[in-house]
Amino acid sequence: MDNKKLNNLIESIDQWVIESNDEKISELHRQSSKADNEFEDIPILKDCITLAFNILLGDSLVGSFKTDLMKKLFLLDSFNNYKDNINEYFEKVNNNITSLNETPLNQLSVLLSGITFLNLYVQINWTGPTVQISPDFTLNNDNKSILELLEVDGETIYNKVKNPIFLYLSKICLVDNYSMLDSCKSSCWWSCRSMMYHQRSLKNATPTFKSLLNERFQIVTRFYSISTLLEDSEEAMDTTNSSKPKKSIKEINDLKDLAARAIIEQSLVFNYFRQLNKIKESIERACEVSELDCALTGALGKRTRFQTFDTAQLVMEVKNCRQRDDNGDNNNEDFNRNSSIKREVTNDDPTLLVRPSLVEEVKGQNISLRNVDQMLILLQCLNVKNQNSNNGLTTEEMLPYIQKTLEKSNNWIIHSMGLLIKSRLEIVSSKTAERAVLQIQALVDQYDDPTSSATERMNSIYSTDYPARWDLEKEVGERFIGIGAAASAFEIFERLEMWDEAIKCLTFMGKNARSEELVLQRLEIDPSPELYCVLGDLKSDEQYYIKGWELSRKRYSRAQRSLARFYLEREQYQLCIDAYQIALAINPLFPNSWFSLGCAAMKIEKWDTALNAFSRVVSLEPEEGEGWANLASIYMYQNKMDKASSALMEGLKHKRENWKMWENFLFCCIAIKDYQNAVISINQIFDLNDKKVNLKLLSIIADHVVAKDQLDKQGISGSKMEKTVSELFGRLTSKLTNNPDLWRLYSSYHYRLGNADKAIDLQQKACRSCESAHWEGQQATFEKVLQFNTILCDLYFQYPNTSNIYSAKLKVKSILKKCESSWKETDQYKNFEQLLIRLNEKESELLEQKK
Repeated sequence: MDNKKLNNLIESIDQWVIESNDEKISELHRQSSKADNEFEDIPILKDCITLAFNILLGDSLVGSFKTDLMKKLFLLDSFNNYKDNINEYFEKVNNNITSLNETPLNQLSVLLSGITFLNLYVQINWTGPTVQISPDFTLNNDNKSILELLEVDGETIYNKVKNPIFLYLSKICLVDNYSMLDSCKSSCWWSCRSMMYHQRSLKNATPTFKSLLNERFQIVTRFYSISTLLEDSEEAMDTTNSSKPKKSIKEINDLKDLAARAIIEQSLVFNYFRQLNKIKESIERACEVSELDCALTGALGKRTRFQTFDTAQLVMEVKNCRQRDDNGDNNNEDFNRNSSIKREVTNDDPTLLVRPSLVEEVKGQNISLRNVDQMLILLQCLNVKNQNSNNGLTTEEMLPYIQKTLEKSNNWIIHSMGLLIKSRLEIVSSKTAERAVLQIQALVDQYDDPTSSATERMNSIYSTDYPARWDLEKEVGERFIGIGAAASAFEIFERLEMWDEAIKCLTFMGKNARSEELVLQRLEIDPSPELYCVLGDLKSDEQYYIKGWELSRKRYSRAQRSLARFYLEREQYQLCIDAYQIALAINPLFPNSWFSLGCAAMKIEKWDTALNAFSRVVSLEPEEGEGWANLASIYMYQNKMDKASSALMEGLKHKRENWKMWENFLFCCIAIKDYQNAVISINQIFDLNDKKVNLKLLSIIADHVVAKDQLDKQGISGSKMEKTVSELFGRLTSKLTNNPDLWRLYSSYHYRLGNADKAIDLQQKACRSCESAHWEGQQATFEKVLQFNTILCDLYFQYPNTSNIYSAKLKVKSILKKCESSWKETDQYKNFEQLLIRLNEKESELLEQKK
């Protein structure tokens, strides 16, 4: 085989594996198995074909270990010699790889080896079924040395993970030696997949993987954009066939699927690291590539079994999508839908239907969607949850996405993911909580179900957010706690060695003494930093956190976070800040820790530290309204009102019901002369805080309107805001009728605008509202009544008519009579008597003018 043909074949194998094109790989494997085939003189190529076949179609990936390529490269025959010194083994494997000539064939062999190890690790810990692995791959120290090597940024691997050696070997091939795989186009994508599953094996998100995954997925989405794929495909056809045959619809669809999957996996990274601002755009790009157009709509139907009339139901309408291939999307002919339906727990409710029964079919109701479109719908469902608060409306909005996915699902992992999300939504309702728990348990039990093969399960696993087996079992335990079955939950957590959760179960059952006893027993068997931290939580003793920190050789950041929380509860703010800074220097992806650090810094007026902390909070969790509010408070303290206003605007997107934030926003708006938003703030505060109005700030807005030509921050003149502010006054006074100062301000506002009649009418209402029961018995109310009536009379003097002067005279006489016994000797009373004299004189003057 000449070099050009060999290189073209290597590129094709690389492409077929990432596409999951089992038809092409199967044909290639069949050719390589024939006697006297063209691959006999290139044993490495033949082994690569075997590896590719086992990755996509083989009954067991372990079969790949029998190839000479893997035996030699990974020292499989002599592995037992290194069980006591695994570091030496990994070093020799790495040397074997780096010493290879960087030919395309050698690069392909390393890539396929890494994929084999990664798939094997994922199958064992995520999808099942159980794989018979030689005990040789379990180390003498129960894999502890490998678990330590897999720690990243102070975050540990789950200690009961199975065969972590495969993850580490995948890391050596796909991540550590990524730079030598430049001839394999898919190496960047597989590197991302290896890192993502390494990250998902850790207990918390890490900045190292966040940075690397974001960086490399940009390369992946560029390499696997639909335009790039079509160009590369055309170039490949030019070199192999001068007649340039036109690509079939199926081939173009496969390329579109591949491009969409690249964006989907990038979106899952955004979702994992809570980069919510990037997900929506990413999903839209994927839908555009896949030509999927779907939306929620309403349709008449029934939701309960005994419903006698049709009501509007929220359903999904598929407006446009590509058809599935006749022989099944991605050639997934092994999927047994009947066995998959058995995994859906219906637990028929006596009243509630599993899915709404519709009067008429909506567009696309019975269409069989492509796998990639089903993944996209699941991703859109997760995005609905990310973009909305956790309430019943969000659940109702998410359900149609799940129902559409489960309607005609044809992929094992997508169907399982749909059932999982459905159960998470149903757990919140008492009517469906039991069914939800049983459903998650059924998903755990299917791990060892013999009716589905490993090939079927692994199809599309990397393009979904399906959890590891231990996370799924942990979820079962959490659901048991939710329905009150704490003892059953404890058994699960104890078996999983999740001690934090196990202790919570014992505390829930009131067995506090048993909690401490359990931790002490485990410390005798296997002391670990985590157990010391759990003991510190139980005893509220800082020495155990320090022991855990020292035991981890100052790498276990949770110990410092716990220590910081211990100091915060005791108001030892400087010690708290020091501990949080140590923890966050190791792993800064903890918004709650940054928030607590910021609060502690504010307490001792370390404003720069607090500012940095809350800035990190909102960068990690943009929807954290309290973080934005505290950030704004610091800016306000520093008199940076523009920045404070911007921060509060962001925070109020997520905390619109918090009147205190609206109040701060109002102060900022007034300070920077943003009167348009100030009006909005006053309305919100009025609605949320028991009809409270800040009259001082309201008067500033009124002054702006009266100034007419003066511009505010947004360049809006006072005259243009007159209608808005007048409506504001009208709304406030219609709902708050007993506030005389508000009526007085409203009257003054219209007086200065030249609306005399309106001003007099409003001042009359102000006078009436201040005359509460027994007002004449208190000096403050007595003085206010006299003051407001004096102002009203002054208006009458400016715009006199006989009727107003006469009514004012009667009113003044009435007030004087009521106050005579208590306030006759006061200056205010005497001045008011003089006002009556003036009114009499004015009345006489007007009568004289009429003659």
